[in-house]
Amino acid sequence: MQPMEGNVQIKPLLLVPENEVSRIVAEISGVARLWAQRIRLRPFEELLMKTPIAGQRHALAAAGAPLTDETCGTDKPRAGIMPT
Repeated sequence: MQPMEGNVQIKPLLLVPENEVSRIVAEISGVARLWAQRIRLRPFEELLMKTPIAGQRHALAAAGAPLTDETCGTDKPRAGIMPT
């Protein structure tokens, strides 16, 4: 069998329509950003799982978590919008 001469262009095999490629790339990038954020927040999640609710804000501040100046969180549950 003789090799082919000249320029041969090989088109990539796309399993999705070409107009969907940019959307899929954007979705994959979004998922990657979410996983990166999840990895960054994981130490704080583990800290909160073993800290009583009353001490969670103090524990997060001690661990260097980014916190707002004020909180509306309390150690007592509040009534929600659902009837009891």
